[in-house]
Amino acid sequence: MQHGKPGAGIDASCEGEATGNDAYVRVSCIRQALTQQFPELQPLLPSCRIAVDCEYVGPDASVPSGAEVALIPPVSGG
Repeated sequence: MQHGKPGAGIDASCEGEATGNDAYVRVSCIRQALTQQFPELQPLLPSCRIAVDCEYVGPDASVPSGAEVALIPPVSGG
């Protein structure tokens, strides 16, 4: 999984998830991996939404290998 720039990545594998051609990871696992690998994000993650391939998803959504994952911070507008 890449974050930031191409070639950078995080290890977001969780026990019990598929591997090989059917590889996926749950959004909740991505959040957990981000917290562990980037502790400075911990206070920000609860207020961020996660989008997979340009669509908002919930914590139980499956993210296939190669999908684009984006953290969306809280925004306001008017």
